[in-house]
Amino acid sequence: SMVGLIPLFAVEVLDEEIFQTMPEFTQRLDWFLQNRPDLANLISRWGERGKNQTHLLSLLRGHRMKSLLRRMLDTKEFLSAFGIRALSRIHLNEPYRLHANGSDFVIRYQSGESDSFMFGGNSNWRGPIWFPVNYMIIKSL
Repeated sequence: SMVGLIPLFAVEVLDEEIFQTMPEFTQRLDWFLQNRPDLANLISRWGERGKNQTHLLSLLRGHRMKSLLRRMLDTKEFLSAFGIRALSRIHLNEPYRLHANGSDFVIRYQSGESDSFMFGGNSNWRGPIWFPVNYMIIKSL
């Protein structure tokens, strides 16, 4: 579901001057890299300069970001002509099934109106496009 796309939102482009004007911030980032390499290996390589002397600070490292974008931009999964779907289209033919506490739960992709009367009949979390999430994706990219 779109929940898997949320780590993409945790991103900031930092100008080089921020490291001169905010030395405490720089010290804390350095401390994090030195003392928590287990966690530092999960985030972007913020120390490497990009275009215009900027730095990318992201929860997603390159290979994880590419993997997420590959699925998000796949028309068989999240990308539609109208935006990013709330639930992958792959669940149209392969519904997600969960057996818990003696009950079976199933969720499948539906592109429009729900065929279930649960929650008043139409449940928008099963496939339609959610404007706020699409806005956050655009802002993050």
